[in-house]
Amino acid sequence: LWPKAWSPEGERLLCVREVDATTASLVSLALERGEVTTLVTEGMYSSTGMNSSTALFSPDGRLIACSAVENGNQAIFLVTPDGSAKRRLTSAPGHDRHPLWSPEGDLLVYEGEDGLWGIDFAGDEPREAPRFLRSEPFGEPLAWVAEGLFYRVYNLNYVYYQLPLDPRSAEAG
Repeated sequence: LWPKAWSPEGERLLCVREVDATTASLVSLALERGEVTTLVTEGMYSSTGMNSSTALFSPDGRLIACSAVENGNQAIFLVTPDGSAKRRLTSAPGHDRHPLWSPEGDLLVYEGEDGLWGIDFAGDEPREAPRFLRSEPFGEPLAWVAEGLFYRVYNLNYVYYQLPLDPRSAEAG
């Protein structure tokens, strides 16, 4: 098992579990009860390896955003914490990966092939189609900080950056 993220209340842990040599599933572990719930049955690998599969709870714990491969394309999905529903959010060719919720849960950002993208949310529903926020060079969104978004760019040294980015306007400040 490869741990990915804790639920906001700290009762469940999202993990990637190897199915076979070519794929893995996303599971939720309820540690106190010892329950394992499979949320995504396959596709948690990508062409760059299992660790590029990402999953995390929304700030209120009602949704899980994850990146998974379906039909040869890595996309962003929403999954319910009980595994009863899975919905694909992105359909661009190439790899969409590393989703990250805003602290309020009203914006989901992710890395696309050509830069940073965002999906605005109203409650549990996307308000509109994904929108382009910023072009390359961009990398994996890691955390929201007071000044904007903290991220890293993939290269030989894994360089880390802090981008003073207003995600709603895509303006760097």
